[in-house]
Order: sequence, then structure tokens, then C-alpha cells
Amino acid sequence: MNRAFKYGDAVFETMKVVDGHIPFLDLHLQRLQQSADYLGLDYDEYDLRIIIKTELANFKSGVFRAQVYRGGKSFYIGSNEVEIDMETTAEEGSYELNKDGLNIGLYIENYKATSPLYNLKSANYLLFVMARRYADKHGLDDALIVNGYGNIVEGINSNIVIIKDDKLISPDVDSGPVDGVMLKVLAKIGYKIERRAFDFQEVIDADHIFLCNAVRGVRWVNSFNGIEKSYWPEYPKMVQKLNAACGLKD
Repeated sequence: MNRAFKYGDAVFETMKVVDGHIPFLDLHLQRLQQSADYLGLDYDEYDLRIIIKTELANFKSGVFRAQVYRGGKSFYIGSNEVEIDMETTAEEGSYELNKDGLNIGLYIENYKATSPLYNLKSANYLLFVMARRYADKHGLDDALIVNGYGNIVEGINSNIVIIKDDKLISPDVDSGPVDGVMLKVLAKIGYKIERRAFDFQEVIDADHIFLCNAVRGVRWVNSFNGIEKSYWPEYPKMVQKLNAACGLKD
């Protein structure tokens, strides 16, 4: 068994594939490089670019997952050389707005720590597994994670954005979320997002809520803890801009 399986000593990126290429690849590889550097892994981004090109030679649209982990099998770190596992899953390439809004809740049985380690997309995913179990048990589409200060962190596998008085707000990295690629993409296509800490009450008071990640794009929320949230008219235009940024047309 490798160290990724035994100790969670790994980081990964899940990337959307559109017409045989990965949109926003530079942002994904930048985050992966920063994560590997933080863990002290001897990782070469250029090698991964070559591997990705080879892997996607006969793969048109879907999801590509790359996991980078420290070599070796014992707990003793004898080397920081890396190994890479890859996985592809075929599915529709373009971004589509969810027809029915998500019904989400709040997961507070376990908290997410706040330190740079927890901003990484690491193989230690137990908190999110438990949040997923909670959501399934309570008939929810997703659940929000909180930190030890009671502030909102993120969804199960997405960043959260709340909208109040036409201002877009998402938790800052000090609150503990994964530093999302899609948040950076939304900023690039013209959406100003304020990054700061906020708590449960601000989610309740928000006019609109959406979850976002690089694979699913934007998913709007219909209700939070049973409190209805209105549909933001900008959502379709946002998805159009995302598809345009991928080189796609609706």
C-alpha cells in the first residue's frame, strides 16, 4: 500500500476536460505545485503536462483526476520523490446550470481546522465523507462545513458564494476553505468576489447562494436549512461566460 492510501500523504486535482483539453489548466497546476511545495514533494509540473497530454490523447470530455503522493510505504520519510495516479471519467463537457435549486444544510458534527494545510486538496477527506453521509441521511443535496470559530468554510466539494445586496462574498483562505480554482475563474470573467469570514447568520440573511467548483461550474441553491433562497437572474449569463471561457457556445 502506498503512502496516499496509508497516511493520506497526497494532494490531488480534479479537472474538467472539454474537447480533449483542460480549461484553466494553469490555475490547476499552479495550485498543485503550491500544494506539493508545502508538503515538501519533489514535483515537476512540466512532467505532469506531458503526462496529461498523453492521457487525454483519446479522451474527449469528462473529468480528469491527478493524485500526487510521496513515494515509499513506511511512515518513515526516506525520500520526497513523488508518484502520480490518474483517472478519467467520461461525461458531458459543457457547463450547465442546475434546473432545480439545491437544498443544503449545515454540518456541525465535526469542524475544519484553520491552517495552510487545510487549504490544500489533500487525500485526507474524512471530514467531507462524514458531511456527505450527513447530507444523504437528511435528504440534502449538500452541506456547509464550519471551522472552530463558527465561520462558514465551504460545501462538501465546492466553494460557497453568498450574495447580499448584489455583493458576492466567499470565505477567505484564513477561514479554511480549499483555495478554489472556480473562484479565480469567476474573477477573471468579471465577477468581483469579496473574500472574508462570515457565519451562519449571514448565510441565513443572504439573498442568493451558489456553490461552485471547476468541474460542475455554478450550482444555485434553493434553500438553506429550510429557508428559501431566491434565484439570481445573473446565473444563466454566468454559465454562458464560463462556457465561453472554455471555448464553448451554448
